[in-house]
Amino acid sequence: MNTFRYGPRVVTFDCYGTLVRWHESVNFTLREIFAEKHGSGGVNSFIKTFHHARHALTEGDFKRYTEILAGALRCALASQSLIGTSDDVEKLLNAVQTCPPFPETKSSLEELRENYKIVIISNSDIFLITENIAAIGVIFDHVIVSEKCAAYKPSPVIFKYMLQTIGAVPADVLHVGASVTTDIAPATALGIRSVLVARDCQSVGLNFHQSIVPDLSFIPKILRSEML
Repeated sequence: MNTFRYGPRVVTFDCYGTLVRWHESVNFTLREIFAEKHGSGGVNSFIKTFHHARHALTEGDFKRYTEILAGALRCALASQSLIGTSDDVEKLLNAVQTCPPFPETKSSLEELRENYKIVIISNSDIFLITENIAAIGVIFDHVIVSEKCAAYKPSPVIFKYMLQTIGAVPADVLHVGASVTTDIAPATALGIRSVLVARDCQSVGLNFHQSIVPDLSFIPKILRSEML
């Protein structure tokens, strides 16, 4: 039961990079794949090309995220005159599925569940994200993935789909994410209050409407600041 008079009743979260260590896991695996084929030279360019292609592919005709990742990997390998295999794709998908949660993820979510519904909104497929959720070890009220609405963040379509699915209006929701481009900007444009998780930030703003925090443990603190 929400004990706050003016605050949200639902807290939504990006998953990859916000709840789990997506970049560390994926980039480590990309380095492994590249090293097996080519050695260490040019690996940073290879990884940069992968992420650029991944973002570009989400802007085209809708494809499941497993296909997006496979396509981005093929593009990055081709940029180095290399050819990918099905084993390379499987290794990458496994890296996504087994991303470990950040240390404070479970405890922060459990604290929030005492007063709020918690929801994931992720550029992903159910096939990929199911294992991530199991590793987090917390029950979510809803899991919204791109596969369900044929749209990727930062498209407003997936945020509107989330609102419709959970039966909420923007004022009911606080959105938490680690990307300004794919999370904070589109959520804010729809009138959804948001918090940016910037894990390398040195200063912490606890203003409820424009917050930047270094990790998820600050989310309950922000919401407690609204308590009467």
